[in-house]
Amino acid sequence: MEIEKIYWRANALNSLKYILTIYHYRKGRAMAEKITKTIIDDIEEIRIRPYNGYIEPSMQGGLPQKIYSRFSRKVKILYYTEDDTLYIVDFHTS
Repeated sequence: MEIEKIYWRANALNSLKYILTIYHYRKGRAMAEKITKTIIDDIEEIRIRPYNGYIEPSMQGGLPQKIYSRFSRKVKILYYTEDDTLYIVDFHTS
């Protein structure tokens, strides 16, 4: 099953902006751009194969859908799918 639509939660975008700002400040622009490219590539990979991630046990408390996680460099992408839609829930650093 291939995903046709991708929705980003507002806090996921805010978390990603914060993470990229921190990497830009600490490691420089080149590192922030590498992380951005890797995340974009990984989201495309998730779009093609959405169930290759790990089920995130910390996010299963009372939610009706399974939240999956995938590491992209040092950033964890949290997401779930419904029908042909991918929902990006949040980003965490490791």
